[in-house]
Amino acid sequence: MILKVLVGFLLGFILGVAGAVFMVTSGAGNYIIAANPRVQELEGKIRELEDQRTFMARRLEDVAGRSEQMARRFEELVARFEAVTRAQATPGRDAAAADAPAEAPAGAN
Repeated sequence: MILKVLVGFLLGFILGVAGAVFMVTSGAGNYIIAANPRVQELEGKIRELEDQRTFMARRLEDVAGRSEQMARRFEELVARFEAVTRAQATPGRDAAAADAPAEAPAGAN
């Protein structure tokens, strides 16, 4: 009787290990794992996150392009401002100021 029970346990153990190895190495194990609702839920979340990542990457590219455009417009505005400032300065007044002798400070005697 004890020998039958031990043979039964040994046979069950060997078949269990063989079945587990078969499930891990074959496509049947992948099917069982993929059919699990929790795994399907996690795969759905991964897809959503990938979509969000691609959307954010596009938005980041848009922001980078707009910031470059703003920097270029700012540089153009600085150049226009400098041109207007130079145009407003009268050449006669600048030449007269350069030719006039510098006045001595009030307490320098």
